[in-house]
Parts: sequence; C-alpha cells; structure tokens
Amino acid sequence: MKLIEVHIYGFGKWVNETIQFSEEGLSYVYGKNEAGKSTLHQFILYILFSLPPRKLQAFKPQRGGVVGGSLVIETPAWGRIKIERQPDKYDGEARCYTNNGEEKEESFLKELLNGVDRFTYEAIFSFGLHDIQHVQQLHSDDIGDILFGIGMTGSREIYDVEKKLEKELDQRFKKQGKNPQLNQQLVSVREKEQLFQASKQGEEQYASLKKQENNLQNELEALQNKYKDVETSIDELERKQQAVQPLLAYQQLQEEEKEYEEDLSFPENGMERYYHLKDQYLPLKSELEVIEQNEKTYRDKQRDLYEVDERILESLKDLEQKKQRNDVKKEQRDHLNQEIEQRTKKVKDEIESLGIELTIDDVENIEFPFYIEEHWQMLSKQQRDIELEDEQYQQQKRVNKEREQQLLSEKETLEQSLLSEQVYDHYQAEVDRQYEQDVQQKIDNQHKQQQDSLEAYHRRIIALTNQVLIGVAVLFAIGISMSFLFNNWWFGIGTFGLFGIVVMGVSMIRNSLPNVDTSIGEKIVDENESSTTSLTWYKEQLATHDRIKTELEQFSYQVQQLHGEMMKLDERFASLDRQRQRFYQQVEEQMEMYSFLRHVDLDFWPKAYQKVMSHKESLEHIREQEQDVQQLKNDISSYEEQVETLASQVDIDTNVSIEEKENQLFQLKAFIQKQLELKDTYTEWLFTIEQQKQDVREKMKPFEEEIRKLFRFANVEDEEAYIQTGNKINRLYDIKHNKKQYYEQLYSIYLNNDKVKSLLSSSLDSSFIQQERQEKTKRKQELSNQIDSVRQQLSDTLSHLRTLEGDESISKYRHELEFEKSLLKEQAMEWAVYKVAYSMLRKTKSTFQQERMPMVLEYCKQFFSILTNNTYVHVFVPSSEEGLVVETQSGDRYTAEQLSQGTKEQLYVALRLSLSRVMSDQHGMPFIIDDAYVNFDEERTKEFLTLLTNISRTQQVIVLSCRQYIQDILNKQQIIFL
Repeated sequence: MKLIEVHIYGFGKWVNETIQFSEEGLSYVYGKNEAGKSTLHQFILYILFSLPPRKLQAFKPQRGGVVGGSLVIETPAWGRIKIERQPDKYDGEARCYTNNGEEKEESFLKELLNGVDRFTYEAIFSFGLHDIQHVQQLHSDDIGDILFGIGMTGSREIYDVEKKLEKELDQRFKKQGKNPQLNQQLVSVREKEQLFQASKQGEEQYASLKKQENNLQNELEALQNKYKDVETSIDELERKQQAVQPLLAYQQLQEEEKEYEEDLSFPENGMERYYHLKDQYLPLKSELEVIEQNEKTYRDKQRDLYEVDERILESLKDLEQKKQRNDVKKEQRDHLNQEIEQRTKKVKDEIESLGIELTIDDVENIEFPFYIEEHWQMLSKQQRDIELEDEQYQQQKRVNKEREQQLLSEKETLEQSLLSEQVYDHYQAEVDRQYEQDVQQKIDNQHKQQQDSLEAYHRRIIALTNQVLIGVAVLFAIGISMSFLFNNWWFGIGTFGLFGIVVMGVSMIRNSLPNVDTSIGEKIVDENESSTTSLTWYKEQLATHDRIKTELEQFSYQVQQLHGEMMKLDERFASLDRQRQRFYQQVEEQMEMYSFLRHVDLDFWPKAYQKVMSHKESLEHIREQEQDVQQLKNDISSYEEQVETLASQVDIDTNVSIEEKENQLFQLKAFIQKQLELKDTYTEWLFTIEQQKQDVREKMKPFEEEIRKLFRFANVEDEEAYIQTGNKINRLYDIKHNKKQYYEQLYSIYLNNDKVKSLLSSSLDSSFIQQERQEKTKRKQELSNQIDSVRQQLSDTLSHLRTLEGDESISKYRHELEFEKSLLKEQAMEWAVYKVAYSMLRKTKSTFQQERMPMVLEYCKQFFSILTNNTYVHVFVPSSEEGLVVETQSGDRYTAEQLSQGTKEQLYVALRLSLSRVMSDQHGMPFIIDDAYVNFDEERTKEFLTLLTNISRTQQVIVLSCRQYIQDILNKQQIIFL
C-alpha cells in the first residue's frame, strides 16, 4: 500500500490543505518547528485508524471548520482508493471510494489493512524521537509480542486471553506478593499454625515475644533510616545524571573561553558599522579613480596643442564683433542697462515679498540637491498623515472610554437587579415545594379519574338493572294475566316468585357497588387555583435572576475585550509617537541646512523651492546681461584702435587698406581661436575634474576617519586584523551566552547556586553515576524487602502476643487451622488449572516468535552495521528478560544503555527498519519517520538516508523533519516543503 495524496479539511493547524507524496522512492517532508509535521503524522493515523473523541478534541481547528479529511492510497489489488473520515459523518467511521465509483464501509478499510491496528502500525511502521528514547528498555519479549500480534489472525483475542490468565494468576498467587488470594491464604494458614503452636506453649513464650517485639521495632527503625538515606543518594545521583550533559558542555565552553581571555578591545556593533561604512566608501573610491583617469587623458591632449597668444585672440574677437555690430552697439548698451535695472528691482521686490529673510546674495549662493523638492513634498504629506492618525486615535480613545463607562453603568444597574442569595434560596425552595405539590396533584388526578370511571360504571349498572326490572315487571304482568286468563294459580305463584328473585338480585348488585368519593375533585380544583399563580411568579423571578447573571458575564467579557482593544490602541499611539519624533528630526535637519525654511509653513516648502529656483535663474540671466553691456562698451571705444594695434602687432603691412588688414586679422583670429578654444575646453574640463576630485575626497574623508577610529579602537592596523578581532568577539559572545544557558539548566536541576558553582569545578562520569545508581537502587530494593520482612515478623510477634493475652482455647485454633488448610487446598487446585492454561499459551507464542526473531535480528545486524560504518557487526538478545546487546568487530559487547545517544538512536532505527522489513511481505504499509535522527551527525545522516532510499525501492518511506541541511543531501524533487 502506498500513500499518494493527503487532503485535510481541518485538523489542528491544517485547514483545507493538500499534500502529495512521491509515488516512487523516498518522500522527504521538510518544515520548520511548529510547521505541522507531527500534526500531519497524526492526521494520517487518524484517517487509517480513527481517534477517540477526547483525543480528537485536541486537533479541532482553532478558527472552527470541518474536522477530518481524506487519503488517496494505492494497493495492488484495488488500485487507487480514496479514504475519507469525518467525526460528524457515519458516526466517525471511514468511507472508501474505489476507481469504479463503489463506496465501501469501515470493514473494507480493515480488510485493506490486513489486521493492522494503530498499536501495531506505530510499533512497526511508524516512529519518532520519543520512541527512540526507550531502546534500552526493549527486551526480546517486547519484540516477540509485536511479531506475534501482527503475524497471527485473532492475535488480539489471544492477547486478551493471555492478559486475563496473567491477571487471574496474579490475583491468586505471587512469589513475593501479599495481596493475591493464595498468598493471603498461606499467610492465614501460617498465622493459624503459629497461633496454634503458640497456644500450646502458653505464657512461657510471652516474655520472649515481648523482647523480640522490642528488637524488631529497633531493627525496623534502623532499616527505615537507611532506606531514607539510600533514597536521598538515588535522588542526588539522578540530579547528577541530568547534569552530566550541560556540565560537560559548560566546561568545554569554559576551556574554549580561556583561549579568548586576552584583552580584546572592539567597538560596539563593530562589524556591522565597518561593513556599513565600507559599503558607502567603496563607490566613492571607484568614482575618484575614474575622475583621475579622465584628468590624465585631458592633460595629455592639452600638452599637444600649439602655443598661441591669447591676448591677440581676444583683441581679434572684439574687433570681429565691432566690425559687424559697431553701429548698433550703443543702442543695445542703453537697452540692456534699462532692462538690467528693471529685472534687478523686480527680483529684489519678489524676494522681499516672500517674507522669509532671504537676500539676492543668498539666492545666488544657495544650492539644492536634485531630490529636495520630492523630499519636502513627502515631509508635507507625512505631517498630514500623522495629524490625521492622531485625530483618529483621540476619537477612538474617547469612543472606547464612553463604551467602557456605558458597559460599567449597565453592569451596575443589572447587579442591583439581582436577587440576594437568601431570597434566591427561598424562591428555589418554594419552587421545589410547589413541584412536590404538583406530583401529589397528579396522584390525586389519577385517583379522580378512577372515581369518575367508577361513577360511570355505577350509572351503567343502574341503567342495566332498571332495564332488567322493567323487563321482569312486564313479564310479571303478563304472567299474572295468563294465570287469571287460564285460571292457573301455580303459574301466577311461579311468576311472582321469579319477580321477587330478580328484584332481590338487582338490589344485591346495587348494594355491592363501591362508593364514589366526590370530595377529591373539589380539593384538586381548590389546590390548582391556589398554587398556579405563586409557582409561575417564583419561576419568573428565578429565570430573571439567571438571565441577569448571564448578561453580567457577557458584560464582563465585553469589558475585557474593550480593555484589550484599548491596549492595542495605546501601542498604536506609541508607534505613532515614535514616527512623529522621526518626522520632527527630519524637519529639523532640513531647517538646519536651509534656515529660511523656519519662516515657511511645511505645507508650502515645495512652493518655496519653486520660487527660490525661479529667482535664482533670473539673477543668473541678469549677470549675463551685465557682462554683455561691458563688452559692448569696450568694443565701441576700442574698435578702431584695435584694428591698427592688432595689425602692427601681427606684422601686417601698414600700407594696405583697412579691409585687407581686417581680412588678414580675421584669418589669423580663426586659427588662434581654434587653438584657444581647444585649450579652454580642456582647461574647463580639468577645472571641473579638480572640483569633482575635491568633492569626492571631501565625501570620503568622514568614512576614512570613521574607519580609522574603528581600527584604533580595536588596536589594529588593517582590515584583515580588524575582521579577525571581530570574529573573536562574536565567538566570545556566543560562548558566554551558551555558558549562561547551560548554567541555567544546571540551576534548574539543583535550584542552589552554591551547589552549581561547586559542580562546575568537578567532573561527572555518566557510566559511573549510572552504575552507582543501579547499585543504590538494588540496595534500596534489598532494604525494602528487609523492611517488609521485619514488619511481617513484627506483625506476627504482635499477633502472638495478642493471642497469648486473649487466652484463646487451643481447640478453637485447631479447628480454624484445619478449615484454613482445606480452603488453601481448594484455591491451589484453581490456581493449578489457570497455570497449566497459561503455560500452554506461552509455549505456543514462544514457538511462533522463535520462527520470526532470528530474521528480525539478522536484518537489524545488517542495517546497524551500515549505519555505524561496520563499527558494530552483531546484534542479539541474550535472554527474554535482558535488553539488546551489540558486538564490535573486535568482539567487545555493549548493552543499549552503554551506547552513546546517537548510536542508541541508530540501533533503534535499525530495529524498527528490520521489523518493517520482516513484515513488509505480509503487510506492505508505508514507513513513516518523524524527526527520529536529531542526534545523528552529518555522516550518519547521509548513511541513514542512503539506507532509506534503498528500502524505498520496495516499500514507501516518508520522512518528516526540520533538518534544513538534508536539502543539500537529497534531490530537490524528493523534498516536500510545508
């Protein structure tokens, strides 16, 4: 049988979930703690085997919904089958749906499971971490019982018979028992025998028995003191056993801590701070390297240019401008001067009208980053959001306060309407009394109905007798008439006699009728009228009292809910307050950077930014116009002079015309301008680069300084040494944190700091402690047996003393002794019958188990050898009363208790896998493992998963685990993520 798909309607934390398992190979279900792996395991068991209602209650979804779900399984005989189970359908029984649409009942599922019940399934095909912890307690008989239970039809009935026989035998006789029937009877016989012998000895034994009583009392007291001392020692050893693992871990951490005891100096959150600074510093460093490379390129190009006289070029430029526009430059100059004056006055007036203490110089010098406008818009919106949320908080707080006052007021009003306890008890007593009256009234009503029936019976009898009398009277008249007519007096006398007899009979019938009691009906009517009104009023008062109490409970619950809402509202306000503080800090930073913002409302910051930028652009335009005016003046005044001066400077023939001079000068100007333009361009670029370098270096300085401070604080010179020191600090912190946890574990065991501190400097041997504990436990049992023996002796002595003191007759004890012996013989015969039946049943089980046990141990040996990398080569059970024993390659043998925790778990896993392997041919059930290898190291885990993968080729294996590293071992297709 294979599990194909799980669909959960509602079960624990799972609601409306579908999980599909791998049809071939290993299915590994991964989920973190609390992901629902164990719940999924229990759901599969619930669908297959059901759960009692009390246990199922724990898996009801917290938010309500339908409980239950379905499994899709695949079997060789039937193919795919859907199994559905819900507690509120079909009395919680499962329904099975085959591929051809047939619907089967719970009995069909039991046939599919082939006799496997929940106990057997969990014993063979399913296990978890809790099961592994009991491997040292597993004996041969336990394994045999599992094999016998799954291997035989009707094993449950055989098991029940065996338990019944064991119970009967235990109730009749135990070797060391006191309460069984035969033990008690033997004690009784011994007591009678002793009494009989004591009665013959007489009072000569009295003094000896008194002395013996004193000695036994003293001996009992000494043994009890020793018993208490042994119990104290066992308790101390158990504490030490619990403390072995945390103590060893603590001492190992303490030794490791000594390696870090040199004086380490390291800043708070040093690694995070360093990486944060480095993340910001490296982009700036890269940017600087790019800028320096560009600078080198431009300087090389600049050196390749021809050397020219820049003054001549400037003169030629002026001359060229004056030649073309000399006639209109005066007009342009006047026009520009007027426009500059008007623009400057307008900008100044507009800046002053803003009222934010800004001057023209401030506007020219101010610089904004590109994102500042959006940042100010965000701050404005954030302010409005905070104000709105604060207003909502205050409003909600007022509403909650009013609601609380209303609820408390209504509650107080209802409490005043409650009946006092004395009045409530009085009304209840009245209702009970009226109830008793109602019962009596019903009895009276029944009696009245009987009287009514009797009265109706009277009327019917009287009517019948009247009819008889009338008929007899008519016959009498006819008879008399006939006697006169026929003159026959005997006939008349006979008729008269008959008439008399009939009248006498009717009279006797009427007198024999029982009397009718008519007073009962009147009494019932009076009592009904007097009690109905008062009973109804009392019931109404009690019902009103109960209803008010229910409403008070509802009011209390509403007040608690309201308090919870108010606490959540206060937490929300605290978060809002922190948000407001961050907002104020951001606003203050902006006002520190731009002081004029202190005079502008936050909502108008974006608009102020637009205004300032507009004025800044206007001022830049004005400064450009002023330069143009000055240039015009120079051109107009020097145009003619420049022509001659420049001509003479460049060695142009003075005899040529001015036009020729201008032509030659402009040709020279074009050449010089070309060279100077390239030089100016490179110079400008180099200047810009220099500014960029300075800006980047300025940005890098704070980060470099902060990094140097971190290095100085850590007493290191470079990054590598700093990171090494940081790693040491982190490890030292982990060591101290883990030491604290282990110390708390030790304290939880001893609850005494002095004992824990004393224990830290000592060493504990788990095997020695276990051995000593076993010796103490054995000693405890011996003392217990001795105490029981002394108590029995003391009881016997006291009994003898009472016998002697009572002066009973020896004849009486002889008869009692004979009677007890005969009773003992009868009980012994009954015990012998049960003993023979039990022995035959045990022999039958032993024969069956011996056939299967070697196969289980053989598979267990193979699997355990694989899991331990051939460290252990044999697994066997010396006797039915002893646990599992393993043997190494060198021939050394160890019990399960002597193995490490990880090896114990491997032994248990091997045993469970071998049981499943032996029974898989008869019962091919899926094998489910729930996080059963928590103490496996990575190598053991790989071996374990490889073994499971091999087993999964013939039997479906599902592993539930929270171990994430296994994802690297397995194929991703094998993993199901929850």
